[in-house]
Amino acid sequence: MFLFRPIYNQVSGLYYDPWRIPDACTLWQWKEETQKTILEEKVAKIKPLNVKACDKLNLLIIGPKAHGKSSLINAIASVSMQEKTTMSNAGSGQSSSDNVTTVYRRIKFPGLFDSFTVGDVKGLTKEVGASSNLLEDLKLLIKGHIKPGYKFDATKPIATDDSFYIDNPNTAYMIHGVIIVFDITETYEIHAAHLNDIKDLTKKLHEMNIPISVMLTKADKLCRRVAENVEYIYHSKKVLTAVITVEKALSVPKKNIHPIVNFEDEISFGWKSSLPLLVALRACLSMAKCHLYNEQQKKGNAEAEAKSK
Repeated sequence: MFLFRPIYNQVSGLYYDPWRIPDACTLWQWKEETQKTILEEKVAKIKPLNVKACDKLNLLIIGPKAHGKSSLINAIASVSMQEKTTMSNAGSGQSSSDNVTTVYRRIKFPGLFDSFTVGDVKGLTKEVGASSNLLEDLKLLIKGHIKPGYKFDATKPIATDDSFYIDNPNTAYMIHGVIIVFDITETYEIHAAHLNDIKDLTKKLHEMNIPISVMLTKADKLCRRVAENVEYIYHSKKVLTAVITVEKALSVPKKNIHPIVNFEDEISFGWKSSLPLLVALRACLSMAKCHLYNEQQKKGNAEAEAKSK
């Protein structure tokens, strides 16, 4: 068996042993029961610890346009409802000038995922001026200063006298975790404009101590072995190379970079395809939950200190 492994690793395009164990706490198996356990007992049950102050965790999905943000939202909705559904219009990826999403939306999911929301925003662009204004909007949005319904303007960021601007936001409007979406087939040559924008944004997120995750979409498009069988996603050499490339480019820890498969082309909903997404969601929500709790503790301590003076 051990003599066989080097040959297998060399000729198959896969590693004999997985480069990631999705759930180290349990014996991982690609079974429908595993999907049900993670879905119902782990992801669906992750909630804010202090629900009176904030009853939902708020995630924000960002990334270059046409890299799969809307498709990811539809995939999450499909998993939540356990049937193929559409909650966000997805672009074809053929246009380089049009952004499908132009308005900030806070999406609440029907079905099992009622404990968190996902923010849908305009995709990052290669145009310098428009990109700079969008980044300023995103930084304010993450802090909770922008209401859902705000229409992004490529010529300028939001003004403080705008009806969608919030002067003193509470935690319910703030973002508790950010997911950066990349098309995994384009990670080998990330455009310099996108790279600079995301580095600028991640720097600000680090300053605010907001957790960052990356979801690499379309792993089955990158690796034919994953397309043949989703179970190979954590064995694929190509997928691991893409993960390491993004880790180095964005300075995001490897453990926070999650490959997932394409949902958009599927007519029916499959439990096996959803497993990598559920693994990624569980990790993102767990970090967001911890961040929100820490921020609430800081606020509580500051208020108690102010009263004692």
